[in-house]
Amino acid sequence: AGDSAERLYLQETMSGHPELAEEFRSWNWPFLLQNSNRHRWGLPDSNELFIGMQGAETDAHYDERHNLFFQVRGRKQLLLFPF
Repeated sequence: AGDSAERLYLQETMSGHPELAEEFRSWNWPFLLQNSNRHRWGLPDSNELFIGMQGAETDAHYDERHNLFFQVRGRKQLLLFPF
């Protein structure tokens, strides 16, 4: 048996949408820029939007870029492996 409910998950590169990319560049993000400079990440040049419903899972993976994670609502469990 098990849970057979369909889980929806969206991953979209916002740079593929000029109308969204332009808006993204117009935001004033002092927190992001301060941390990018402090940690020598360089200026953000890519952005992705991830949306998942309750119960959505992401397989273990390696991100090549630095990330900032913001949880809008609910709870998320993250398992990080140092390298």
